[in-house]
This record gives sequence, structure tokens and C-alpha cells, in this order.
Amino acid sequence: MIRARLFVLTLLVLPTLSVGARAEGIPPTEPREIDVAAVALVGVGGNERRLDEILPPGPAIVHFWATWCVPCRDELPALDRFRAALAPDGRGRVLVVSVDRFAFSKVEAFLRDELGLPDLTTWKDANGKAGAVFRLFGYPDTVLLDAEHREVGRRAGSLDWDDPEVRLELMERLAGAKP
Repeated sequence: MIRARLFVLTLLVLPTLSVGARAEGIPPTEPREIDVAAVALVGVGGNERRLDEILPPGPAIVHFWATWCVPCRDELPALDRFRAALAPDGRGRVLVVSVDRFAFSKVEAFLRDELGLPDLTTWKDANGKAGAVFRLFGYPDTVLLDAEHREVGRRAGSLDWDDPEVRLELMERLAGAKP
């Protein structure tokens, strides 16, 4: 009985520990309508806009984070490097949204002073509706939207933005090459 349990455990655990295992990008989901117009965001200079006004035409990635989230803090530098590697017209396809409750200026200061990311453009959830609209249960959370701005992929938890395979997958999906 013990050997059988160890065998099953080995089958379940070892593949996740294997060297050279492929990093995962954003797993696909069934297309789901998102009311992006219901989410208000505040940006640089206190500029408030609806998410549907900010999203570019075509596929986009919306990444949700918080200053108090340790995995978010660890992930943001790699996300910043990924965005910097995109062509200038592709950078707007990756929106970074803070769900913090305090002023946008504090979020900016956190990125600049605490994480050393002065060039990482972020928005802040202005009306507190992002969690309900996107069905967020934790952070970080990364949502892939298709050209019609429906959810077609989601990564709950951290994403390895530096992994070459993940980068390629994300770039292809932003270009509309993958469902």
C-alpha cells in the first residue's frame, strides 16, 4: 500500500520538478465577455479614464498587482523588462493595473523608490470594480484579452516574463497569432 502511494506521488510530483520543464505562459480559457467600460482607471497626473478607452485595438494583456503583494513585487521587474523588449507600438498592449486603495502618487512612488522601476507605466483601479469585473481572487493576476476584448487566457499567480518560451508565446498572442 505504501509503495503504491509513493509510486502515485512520484508520478504526480516528479514531472513538476523535472529539470528543463517548460515554463507556462497564460493558459487559455473559454472566451468570456468582460465589461471593460465598467472599470475606471487613474493614471499619471490624476487622469481618470475607462479601461475600454485605454485598451488598444487588437489583443492585449492586463496585469493586476498590489504594492502589498510580495509575488507582485518580485514579478514587476521582469514584467518591466518584457514591456521594454516590445516594439514601441506593442508596449501599449500590456496594461499594468494596481488595485491599491491609496492615491496614485503613492503607487508611482512605490514603483520608483521601492522597486527602482521609474519607467514602468501603471494605472490604478479608480472605482474598485476591477476585482468584480475580472473575477480576481488574488494577485498577481494576468488576463489575456482577444481583439474583441474578451478574456481568452488567464494566469493566476506569477508569470515568468523572462523565460524565452513564455516571451515568444506572449508576443505571438499579442500579435494575434495564437488563440
